Amino acid sequence: MKTIIISIAIGLSAISFNKKNQEFTGKEIFEKNCAKCHGKDGTKRLLGAKNLQKSVLTTTENYEIIANGKGKMPSWKEKLSTEQINQVIEYLDVLKQKTKE
Repeated sequence: MKTIIISIAIGLSAISFNKKNQEFTGKEIFEKNCAKCHGKDGTKRLLGAKNLQKSVLTTTENYEIIANGKGKMPSWKEKLSTEQINQVIEYLDVLKQKTKE
């Protein structure tokens, strides 16, 4: 029984943020999957990534790009649920507020 519990605990700790059935905040999803190129504050611009603090894209445009990818950015629709993509888009609004501070 102890071995089963340990195995389950190890398995759960290995769950990635890009699993559709997991609940994470938009910030957590962004930092795990997007910050590599966009930076934690959205300004890194690695591999041609856009400065997200200065983005003027609509929610629909952001959704299409995140879901389907664009340029070197991969598609996330197979790794993130619609809700998770929307959470990331909501977090982008938080990043945009940083330019106003």
